[in-house]
Amino acid sequence: MILTQVGKVLTHIFIVLTQVSVFLTWVFAFLTQVRTFLT
Repeated sequence: MILTQVGKVLTHIFIVLTQVSVFLTWVFAFLTQVRTFLT
């Protein structure tokens, strides 16, 4: 029972971290394009 709860929490944290990493990658690419456009 406890292991199931821990597994659910870890899965949720993993999904959130994946979304955050994807978002940061998108932001980095966007900033790179903006910097290239400005120079």
